[in-house]
Amino acid sequence: MLGILYDVHGNLTALEAVLAEAEGVDEWLLGGDYCTFGPWPVETLARLRELPNATWLRGNGERWLVDPPLDLPAEQSQLVFGAIASAVSELPATDIDALVGLPTLLERDDAFYCHGSPLSDVDSFPPEAGDGDVRLLAGVKEQQIVFGHSHLTTASWSSGAPRTTSSQRRQRCVGTTGASGSPSGC
Repeated sequence: MLGILYDVHGNLTALEAVLAEAEGVDEWLLGGDYCTFGPWPVETLARLRELPNATWLRGNGERWLVDPPLDLPAEQSQLVFGAIASAVSELPATDIDALVGLPTLLERDDAFYCHGSPLSDVDSFPPEAGDGDVRLLAGVKEQQIVFGHSHLTTASWSSGAPRTTSSQRRQRCVGTTGASGSPSGC
């Protein structure tokens, strides 16, 4: 069984709680944002590395370790830069390099996986299907798209094109895992 974890954000306590409930998982998909914004970046990374048969993707949190966002409002910028500086000060340079070098997208037989959307690691699908889905899908045609970033647990049906009937909406499941491995509902 595939276990899916996104947006752990250095929260080792939450990660351990999720893993305690993960009976029967023999393969892991790790969808990014592992260390930043939490109190235990090094310990969380070490615990994730213990997971057997894990595939890792990069999220915006990993990218921001070397390429922080420069277009944030001042109040938000202070929080983000503080979190990034904290993680960078604790993580060894080799870990930062490994995290930044992770792939951003993964196509499997069961689904297409990304952090925010196929288009971006920070632009994410809203809880309900909308007109912006086409842009965020960036040409991806898989029936099921799994993403994180928003920290919401949602699933919606999207055709990837403007919809006018309910039958058009039921062509593709676009679901987010929430934070720390909540189920997607797809």
